[in-house]
Amino acid sequence: MRLYRNMIILVVVSLVLVGALVAVKRMPKGGTAGENTLNSISLSEFDGDQVTEFFIESTEGKYALKKKDTEWELTSGGNFPLNITNIESLITNSSDLNAYKLIEENAVSLDKYGLDNPYRLTIKMSDGTQKVLEVGSLTPTKEAYYMKTGDSNNVYVVYTFIADFIIVTEDELRNKYVFDVYSTDVIKFELDREGKKVFSAEKTEELGWQIKEPLKGNADLVRLTTIFDAFVRATASTYIEENAQDFSQYGLDNPRYVIEAATADKDVKLFIGKSIEGDSLYYGRLDGSNEVFTIEKGSLSFLDIQPIEVCESLIFTPFIYDVSEVVVSIDGKTTVSQIESDSSNTEADKFTVDGIDVISKGREAEEAFRNYYRSIVGVYITELELLDEKPTGTPEISIKYTLEIAPDEMVIEFIPKDDRKYYVFENGEYSGKVINGSVFDEGDGIRKNYERLMKILQEK
Repeated sequence: MRLYRNMIILVVVSLVLVGALVAVKRMPKGGTAGENTLNSISLSEFDGDQVTEFFIESTEGKYALKKKDTEWELTSGGNFPLNITNIESLITNSSDLNAYKLIEENAVSLDKYGLDNPYRLTIKMSDGTQKVLEVGSLTPTKEAYYMKTGDSNNVYVVYTFIADFIIVTEDELRNKYVFDVYSTDVIKFELDREGKKVFSAEKTEELGWQIKEPLKGNADLVRLTTIFDAFVRATASTYIEENAQDFSQYGLDNPRYVIEAATADKDVKLFIGKSIEGDSLYYGRLDGSNEVFTIEKGSLSFLDIQPIEVCESLIFTPFIYDVSEVVVSIDGKTTVSQIESDSSNTEADKFTVDGIDVISKGREAEEAFRNYYRSIVGVYITELELLDEKPTGTPEISIKYTLEIAPDEMVIEFIPKDDRKYYVFENGEYSGKVINGSVFDEGDGIRKNYERLMKILQEK
């Protein structure tokens, strides 16, 4: 019994120790530093909402930021977009800053604390008052910084995990995102590689995402979404040169890749140059700026994508209720299918194949017809071949749709490229699409589904 009781006591003590460790665990930026202090000596306390300006002086330089309406802007010290999250974190944590110990009152020799040339933060309020906080060296144990206020030479120690919130570097002031938007807001995207257009895509309310170059057609939404999600998360890793004059040393005089993207009210053009030998980085630069930075290759894993990968692979996919007739010519035979279909009342659908009433043949026949139709709209491209001149030849296979919607009629023709592949023509136009002829012979392809359908229709 005593052993059991001692075990319980040991567990309770362990839990208390774990709780104590959690209480002093370093918080991520964005939290409030003062929340975790046990023995608190207040160094600053003010309403963060009343801050209108602040100034940073450090070994990196001097930076002045001013609040205009609800937005922060950099008024001196550089020309770069701001990381609002880190700015708000700095203000929040400096508004309730606590030391845990007074080291020396009215110190004369500030140099031993690194406070003769400190990191200085000056915060101005809307009522004209200001607060100055100065940060010196780390203590020998590195668990705290020496700090003082601007109106006193009293030296305090503030835990490192608290002081870190108000020591903001230039990199932390910067918004390092290449394109800081939501991926769902992107409406245009282009990728060039080695001076050639890989693809250009655009979103409209009427048609959604469409590929504009190197061919025209519907986009693969899954693939595009993956690209956009990656691009809006891409960030500059390190800033190399602020005002580069010789772009050739970075491969940016003739960029390997160029990415252009836009939302309704914002756009970006990113140049990607050389990769850094032995490293997983590229050199990069934004249009309108001479600043060169590095960017992780992994964040732009889509750069070597092929045009066909962003195109919807199916050639033409009208809903069955938007089609009144489809005529398939293959193997020297022409099959005419009449369709009357209503998306709101499929029980009333009517289908005929070469004059045969499909619905009257029962449910099995109806399902066989629907499978046949799926195989017609399921013909997919296997490659792209962009040619200077339009291919010529006689179509071996064709599919003609009569539609209830624009463009009223669509004729898909398949002209032999060789003994295995076909060029695809849509209403007489060739856009670079090529299919493998084996698509017609697949288990769920046009030929097999036509055979199944006709067998059922002829048996009943």
